[in-house]
Amino acid sequence: MSHVSSQVISAARTAPPLGRASEALAGRLLAMRAGGWDINVLARLHDDAGAVLAEADRDGHEALATLARQTRDLLAEVLQRTCLPDAPSAAALAELALQLVDASTALTRSQPVAAFARGNPGRAETPPPEYWRRWPAAPPGADALPCVVLPVHGPGAVMTTPPIVDPPSGAPPRPANPPGAHRRIYHLTDSGTLACELDQRLEAEGFEVELLNTTDELIEILGALPPDLVLVDNTFLDDLARIGTPLQTARQRSGTRLALIAIADAANMPLRLTAHRAGADLLIVNPQDVETVLEQLRHVLIPPPEQPYRVLIVEDDRSQGVFAESILRNAGMEARVVEDPLAVLDTLREFKPDLILMDLYMPLCDGIELTALIREQPELLSIPIVFLSGEGDPDVQFDVIDAGADDFLAKPVRPRHLIAAVQNRIQRARAQESRRGTQHSDHDERTGLLHRDALMAHLQRAVQTSIAGNRRGGLLFLEVEGAAQLRERLGLSALEQALTQAGQKLTAELAPDCIGARLGDASFLVVNTRADVPALEARAAGLRALLMQQAFEIDGKPLRLRVSVGICPFNAGLGNAGAVLNAAERVCRDARGRERGIARYEAPKRPEMLIEAGVEASIRAAIAGQGFELIYQPIVAVQGGEQAQFQVLLRLRDSAGKVHSAAEVVPLAERLDLLVDVDRWVMGEAIAVLARKHREGGSLRLFLTQSTLTMASTEQAQWLRTSLSEAGVPPESLVVEIRLDDAIVHAATVGEFCRDMVQHGVSFCLSQFEAGLESASLMGRLPLSFIKLAPRYQQAGATQSVKDELHEIIADAHRRGIKVIGHRVEDPQAAATLWMVGIDFLQGNLVQRAGDDLDFDFQSAVL
Repeated sequence: MSHVSSQVISAARTAPPLGRASEALAGRLLAMRAGGWDINVLARLHDDAGAVLAEADRDGHEALATLARQTRDLLAEVLQRTCLPDAPSAAALAELALQLVDASTALTRSQPVAAFARGNPGRAETPPPEYWRRWPAAPPGADALPCVVLPVHGPGAVMTTPPIVDPPSGAPPRPANPPGAHRRIYHLTDSGTLACELDQRLEAEGFEVELLNTTDELIEILGALPPDLVLVDNTFLDDLARIGTPLQTARQRSGTRLALIAIADAANMPLRLTAHRAGADLLIVNPQDVETVLEQLRHVLIPPPEQPYRVLIVEDDRSQGVFAESILRNAGMEARVVEDPLAVLDTLREFKPDLILMDLYMPLCDGIELTALIREQPELLSIPIVFLSGEGDPDVQFDVIDAGADDFLAKPVRPRHLIAAVQNRIQRARAQESRRGTQHSDHDERTGLLHRDALMAHLQRAVQTSIAGNRRGGLLFLEVEGAAQLRERLGLSALEQALTQAGQKLTAELAPDCIGARLGDASFLVVNTRADVPALEARAAGLRALLMQQAFEIDGKPLRLRVSVGICPFNAGLGNAGAVLNAAERVCRDARGRERGIARYEAPKRPEMLIEAGVEASIRAAIAGQGFELIYQPIVAVQGGEQAQFQVLLRLRDSAGKVHSAAEVVPLAERLDLLVDVDRWVMGEAIAVLARKHREGGSLRLFLTQSTLTMASTEQAQWLRTSLSEAGVPPESLVVEIRLDDAIVHAATVGEFCRDMVQHGVSFCLSQFEAGLESASLMGRLPLSFIKLAPRYQQAGATQSVKDELHEIIADAHRRGIKVIGHRVEDPQAAATLWMVGIDFLQGNLVQRAGDDLDFDFQSAVL
């Protein structure tokens, strides 16, 4: 830790709230300049600078206000340009940070506050490098950011992982937020094992966690900067009453309900009463693991999207029914009025209400009789029934309750009382149903679909049954296209709401011989055990049309989804559920480019199978050390340059001496679950080549493709770091290439691997790049140094529209500091077109055919 950073943290321990905020702002700026800039962190710091400015203006600290204003304005300029700070901006930000340190220190001296006991105040320990990686990673699907940890152990330490936040006014949009974005947590903690792991997991999900170790410190900071959540460990439960008063004040001042959660080793009635009086939202008693606590914290901070409450109003007086309906609709509920009591049972099955609001006196059938009939139906036994009547006789009201009603409201009733009574009853009913449904259910309570693990077990059984002789059935892989762009435009919560509605629609329409599950962020699986191939294709088309034609309502606006479907019949001869799933996913990727939006996996024909059997044996032998070869093709700078850089291409020589290209080897290796081994061999050989060149004193950069399966391997990042270190290879000599289609489907996996390895100097290139919302989003989300253009941009005689599109791609890439490579360039006309639009590098047979040596005169190669 730098000397300045040490000063910042030390001063922040004793500074008043304004001094603490300005010191933290300065410390994070300095830490970022030393460790690398992140556009999302800069956006958060822009907001923090604005908060410091407002506080300093209010308290009359002109010098500090001026510095905060300059910092905020400079950060706004950087965000407006949508690029990381250049050298002058970085230097200016660092200078402002140092001045903030001096101004905050002066403020601390002029307004001293009592120092709290914090153990040994002079002690500062630096943890081992990357110690936070010992903790579990963020849950699947979460775009976890690299942690920025101010390395101070012990009381008062501040740990911050910058969340992805919305840009300031005028700045362009950025990638979708992780679950914890915009969420600040104050953790009053004893730094126990569970607490430390919990803090690391929260940070990995994007929450900003500030660790506090005295109640006085918590009360002080609550008065300055309210959080979204106060988390209190068991050690501090005796102080809950003291915490409740300033928390309530902060709630009133901010106008929001700041959550309070306490963790207790054990609970008794007095403790529960104290927590209730303090305004605690939740008391977590004796949690067995971190995941248990996280699940409850997420539920409080980020409640799952919920369907509107549905109320059926049974009222023969039309005006009374419409009046109650309008009150409930204005409160955000769905309400329906039924005037004929004899039609209620049919309406119940169609409308599926959460609660029945019942009149007492009606013709043909009164409310008590109708309640008894409803309670005779097993599926309606637990639905809440609330009577709304002008009947004042207590005996009649008792008869109503005795008949099976849950509550009785006497007319006239105030609207807010009616709303509160209905909401409370439905909340309790849904909570009870949720507990019953999740205790032993294999189904998701919101959508009715199977959980993924349950479906995979069913899929494995279906595949085994197919192998045993049943040749019918198959797997449908449905993917919502453009999910990343929808998440950016709508936000994570709104997208999740749409996908939940899609899951519900899918559940309602599945045939009896089908089961479904949600697989990932934007994909669904459907297993059919009876249909033949034509029927599978017909059902795929039907489900695709169903989801695409449905207008899902998000924030009062319709949203239509575009869906592609991949089909893998069980008679394709694949031996396990994993292979079937991989095949369905691959053909779903192919379907995205087709007009029908549907593609089917087809098993290789008999001659092809014989050829594949021979290639399989060659692949296995090559992994063991015999058969694989590497050839190299130069990547040349258009404006000339001395940097020697080559594309690494894989070849396989079989036992008959025939050479197979990577296009033949890679798909087969993937089907055989050998792709990770092949990627490892290529990477290991490339590192060995780089090591030899480095020992000779030469400079070399190699580009090589790696699959998303390899990146998803839990030990791959560590293996690569260790291999580079042991070989003595500069990490910047290596550029890992990722195919665009793979990156779109596996954005979370790719992003996590890239962010990890970029910190260690490895660069990344996105290949097969072409214009589109998803590709533009990836260019902004992934830490890329290069992109390689799709083949259609390298064709001679490209149309003007293609040239315009190409120009926009290159301009956007250059704005982001990304170099653009045109590869597979075969003729001078195509090269001239690329040169005219500002390409950076060329690769292809026009430059030089791929060969087995690394000889090329880069200095003389100028277009």
